[in-house]
Amino acid sequence: MKSAGLFLGILLAASAASAGSFDFSEYSRLLSRTVKPGGMVNYWGLQAGQSALDEVIEAMQKISLDEFAAWPEAERLAFLINAYNARVLQIISRQRHVLFRTNGWFQKGLSVRRYDGFFDEIPVRLLGRDRTLDSLEEELRRYYDEPGVHMALVKGAKGSPPLRPEAYTAEKLPEQLRDQTENFLRDLRNFQVSVGKKRIRLSPVFKELCGDCISRYSDIITAGDFSPADRAMLGFIASHVNGATREFLLTGDYSISWLKFDWMLNEEDPPARAK
Repeated sequence: MKSAGLFLGILLAASAASAGSFDFSEYSRLLSRTVKPGGMVNYWGLQAGQSALDEVIEAMQKISLDEFAAWPEAERLAFLINAYNARVLQIISRQRHVLFRTNGWFQKGLSVRRYDGFFDEIPVRLLGRDRTLDSLEEELRRYYDEPGVHMALVKGAKGSPPLRPEAYTAEKLPEQLRDQTENFLRDLRNFQVSVGKKRIRLSPVFKELCGDCISRYSDIITAGDFSPADRAMLGFIASHVNGATREFLLTGDYSISWLKFDWMLNEEDPPARAK
């Protein structure tokens, strides 16, 4: 973890003693009702229960920076991940009419990317300051040396790691992040290995995964001609796979290419219209 910074950096010098924690039980219940297999979201149902999501986010906004600073690191990470994902859900469910107006009623292929300012303009008040989704993600990347976090941030797109039907918690965070990473790597839409062609293909989610965690993973794969960041990224991946796949990664004898990110909305199929 880095030391310094105007926001999360000052927390590194704060007391590590817990002064309570955020109760995510209501958020977990909401996710269990609206997140379907594969991480698809029932946004129709979420819209119908919009007030429950709004109440969760309002409760998050009441947490002060001093309260947050007193929590252990795992508690802070779980809070920020949940805040990011909950805000994505809130924007989509509140602004669904904008997506429809852009793409046509009941037309498949809705995408948050077609909503101008979704990630870099729409603010949320958190820990006493307005921040966008992009700025929140950047703060996580800069101040927390944990690449697994980026396996938990869900951008409302099918190309993102799947949304879990439960909130992240400090007690379960290592297990949850490992499960997220392993599930993401098992999906051929995100990770492909071709031994014969000496090539691996990766989701763009991995592109900036280890820019700030080089020291932790760069010694796992010592062979091959890779940049320090790519070597750390490959080490992170190798630490989450087994057998022949891991052995192939350790050889370093392959090239890296990138798969296309699927920006289509991570949405469960909407209900059929009455005829």
